[in-house]
Amino acid sequence: MPDESTHVDSRRMLWLAPLTIAASVVAVLAVREIALRIVHPSPGFAPLTLGPPVIDTILGCLGAVLVFAMVVFSPESVRTYRRVAVAVLLLSFIPDVLLNIAT
Repeated sequence: MPDESTHVDSRRMLWLAPLTIAASVVAVLAVREIALRIVHPSPGFAPLTLGPPVIDTILGCLGAVLVFAMVVFSPESVRTYRRVAVAVLLLSFIPDVLLNIAT
């Protein structure tokens, strides 16, 4: 009998993954709306237009679901997770560096 705390039903991931992505998009749009009402940025400020936050959220969530599946079903899950975490941390600095270069 598998341990319930570590068992992941792959069939549940088929509907939980899209639900996670949809919930994340809704949350990001809510936070974006609140931020726009507080900050009042220029309408041409691309990072806060509708497209980039939605696309970034969908891609980020899709990546997270894939990494989760890879780590959970991997025999060396701790080592795999550490490698992925370091790579994603390094990649997360790219937008900040590009924004600094552009200004």
